[in-house]
Amino acid sequence: SMLSLDTNLQVTVLADQIPGGYNWSSNRPEVLRIWRRGTLISYLRLLHECFKRSGCSKILIELEWGLLGRNPLILGMFPPFLCVLKLLGKKVYVVAHGISLDFLPLAPQLGLSSGSLVAALFDVGIRLFYLFLVVFSEKVIVLEKYFAVLINKNFNTQKAVFIPHGVDTSL
Repeated sequence: SMLSLDTNLQVTVLADQIPGGYNWSSNRPEVLRIWRRGTLISYLRLLHECFKRSGCSKILIELEWGLLGRNPLILGMFPPFLCVLKLLGKKVYVVAHGISLDFLPLAPQLGLSSGSLVAALFDVGIRLFYLFLVVFSEKVIVLEKYFAVLINKNFNTQKAVFIPHGVDTSL
C-alpha cells in the first residue's frame, strides 16, 4: 500500500457521521467523522479541516450521487466546494462512481416527465456539474473506460482517467 511505501505519508479520512460510527486513529490513517449527509454545514466542516491541514496538498474525494444526500441544492454546492479547495492551493482528485451527462432518461425514475421544464433544468444542471467538476479537479478518476471517454470528449479535456476497480471479466 501507499502507506507502507512512504513512511512520511500522512493520510486522514474525513468520513461521514453515521449512527455508531466513531473517530479512530491507528499509526496511520486517522479517521475523523466530521460531516453529515444532507447538510450544507458539512461543506464548512470539510473546508475547516482542509484549511487546518496546511501541509495537505492533495485531496482524494470519493463521489457517489447519494453521498451528500438527495437535495439538489446540497449537490449543487459541490462544485463551489471544489473551487474553494482549488483556491486554497489543494490538488483535488475526484473518483466519480456514477456518471450521467443526460438527465432526461433518468427523469421518470424521479417522478418527472422527460419533457418537463424541471427535467430540462436538471439536464442543464448535470452538465454544468460535470463541467465544473472537470475544471476544479486535477483528475477525475472513473471506474469504467466508457466514462473516461465520455467526460474527455464532452468537455474537451484529458483529465478523466480510467482505473479499473478489480473486476476480472476474463473469468
